[in-house]
Amino acid sequence: MDRLNKLRKLMRENDIENLLVTSGENLLYYSGFTGGEAYMLLCSDKAYLFTDFRYKEQIRNETTGFEILIIKKSLESDLACFLNDLKIKKLFFESSLTYISYSKINTAAKECELACSPDIVDLPRQIKDEKEISLIKRSCEIASDAFSGILSYVRPGIREKELALELEYLMKKSGAEDISFKSTVASGKRSSLPHGTASDKMISSNDIITFDFGARYKGYCSDITRTVFIGSCTKKQREVYEVVLEAQKAALAFISPGKSCFEADYRARQIISEKGYAGNFGHGLGHGVGLMIHERPRLSPLADKSDMLESGMTVTVEPGVYIEDGFGVRIEDTVLITNNGVDVFTKPEKEIIIL
Repeated sequence: MDRLNKLRKLMRENDIENLLVTSGENLLYYSGFTGGEAYMLLCSDKAYLFTDFRYKEQIRNETTGFEILIIKKSLESDLACFLNDLKIKKLFFESSLTYISYSKINTAAKECELACSPDIVDLPRQIKDEKEISLIKRSCEIASDAFSGILSYVRPGIREKELALELEYLMKKSGAEDISFKSTVASGKRSSLPHGTASDKMISSNDIITFDFGARYKGYCSDITRTVFIGSCTKKQREVYEVVLEAQKAALAFISPGKSCFEADYRARQIISEKGYAGNFGHGLGHGVGLMIHERPRLSPLADKSDMLESGMTVTVEPGVYIEDGFGVRIEDTVLITNNGVDVFTKPEKEIIIL
């Protein structure tokens, strides 16, 4: 219940008496429920979970401290009736609530004002507890082992999609329940696409290949990128690779509690800019990783300068240089921020790999 207490504290600070939580990640985080089709209604003194008959047994086995309400019609209509019965006058809802669901609740709960909540529900998830850290670390180990395994499959004539499929197989064989996101396997000129998901393109001799992928283990994600070379590496490609690696190492050395997200991004971006590639690094340095592959905090030139890194955060550090219609290089690790700096959870080699 510590997580609910933290959320209730944020609710009091924002004058929120009643809050509706709807996203799957936050339902899992705050209640432990792993199923679908559920709402959590958090009031100042009680917590309710709404779901349907399919999850009746599961939700009772997975959660404690909630009053379980099995719906008769729909989540929206049953919630609206409940709001009317309790004479709740104002309900704040999480931003994940769809417009259709909002409209149904708003129509049926005539005496209740609906308002979008301030962005507080995700805040406690930024700092991971020991159990979360162990799950993320295991997820990273699964992804790291899969990368080591995939190298033996890389050869001219194999298609990007085949490599992506093999990555997924290797991760699931090691215990992953799913992949974190659709894997990027981008070779040759396609490597300049930051999110170049695997295609039917065949790997060719002297190709450069970017692998960006991750495992989901017991709900928690990992994220890793490595760039490798087939047969040879041109002078230009080596130069770019070394720039990206230098930028990543500088960021990793800088990141620690109390440092700003903006400044962490700047440390990497400055190196890339000084080497002449200022216009070729068009995304942020990194992002939080947890129950979602992209969550708070954001390490970016767009980050608020007051956003600070804290011990217990798990983030990616992923500078890249992309030369349009040429090639791209990105190196990414998932790391835990500790009182002493960072603990890198993704372990594969980062020096140039030529297969």
